[in-house]
Amino acid sequence: MIVIWTMIKVERIYQFPFFMAAIIIMFILPQVTALINNPGPVTPQMIVQVLIMTCLCLIMCCVGYNFAPNRKLLYKFQNHLDEKKLLNAGIFLTAMGCVFSILTHAEARNFQKAQPWTGSITIFVTFAAVIYVGFAIFLLQLLQKPSAINIAGTVIAAFPIIQTVLNGRRQPTMTFLIIIGFCIWFRLKLAPPRWVVIIGIIAGVYVIPMLAGLRGNFWTLVFQQDWETLKIIADLSFNSLQSGKILELRNAALAMDAATLSNKYEYGAGYWNAFIFQYIPGQILGYDFKNSIQFSLNRELLIRSYGYVFTVGTTWTGIGDSYLQFGYFGSLIFAVIGNLFKTLWVSSVYHRSITATLLMIGLISPAMVSITHGTERFLQEFIFQVIIISLVAYYARFTSKRRIISDF
Repeated sequence: MIVIWTMIKVERIYQFPFFMAAIIIMFILPQVTALINNPGPVTPQMIVQVLIMTCLCLIMCCVGYNFAPNRKLLYKFQNHLDEKKLLNAGIFLTAMGCVFSILTHAEARNFQKAQPWTGSITIFVTFAAVIYVGFAIFLLQLLQKPSAINIAGTVIAAFPIIQTVLNGRRQPTMTFLIIIGFCIWFRLKLAPPRWVVIIGIIAGVYVIPMLAGLRGNFWTLVFQQDWETLKIIADLSFNSLQSGKILELRNAALAMDAATLSNKYEYGAGYWNAFIFQYIPGQILGYDFKNSIQFSLNRELLIRSYGYVFTVGTTWTGIGDSYLQFGYFGSLIFAVIGNLFKTLWVSSVYHRSITATLLMIGLISPAMVSITHGTERFLQEFIFQVIIISLVAYYARFTSKRRIISDF
């Protein structure tokens, strides 16, 4: 129904219900069929439970989005920004992002494939992400007023992002495409044809698992126009997913069942741990202190009773981790996120707020990751985006007679 709602007015692809439905179709739905055909330790009752939670999460996305926007936030977003200062902020964020991107790539060589990143690289990755905000600022400026500095800034900001995309990283690829699409829509009111949207969703079902296996080799084959090899690998990747050997949705189903039977819900402890993990530097304050202020959740231990071991590199999904917090009521988290996006949409499109536009652009990718990786991941990236964009808005606030930008 959401896809049909979107196809009536294709610009709705930039609204929260559609891209959440799209990521569920592309990422969760193939895993549903794989889990049903290859359940492993998952029982039919567990499958029903995880399907109910999936539907509830998507329904709550729509429910939250249909509530009236938050008036207090709408008022806060009505700030006028100084064009010159905003440009300076874009330059600073781009420079910072480039420096930390270089540091991240250098440090990543010390880690093996699928090995969790710990230590200084987690700090580098966090600050490297400001490059996306810098890119969005320059691209919005470029589409409004083409100039040498806007062109140069857009190209420089795009370079490290494209490098990451060419390495076959899925989230940066989606983020890059989303930023471009959003900026073009908000500045020029141009949206892709309906057939492109439909083909994109169908292709995503095959491309997402293929990228996970090929990484950078995917783009090598694309540039070589080796479509036959890509088709073969796409079929192999999809069939491998359908074999059900490794499924994030299985993690979710088992964790949900364990929480239900033991009645041990986390009641927000998972969000606290995610915050501490991301924003309390163990290198500075000490890892013993960092561990001491976290809750011991032992999710992996809970699912071992099923004879199942959590696979390193997989996730609990937003379906699973929101249930672990509050049971079925955890789906209300998506209603809160949905209402936030409704407020950002109204402020951006109807009130013409640059601040709301930048924040919405910055939160689209974390919102989709809240499905694939978890709502805890959304919280981590939400805090970062709010801090960065709030600092940009504070610095670029209108304080003189320079030209201001508050509309498109």
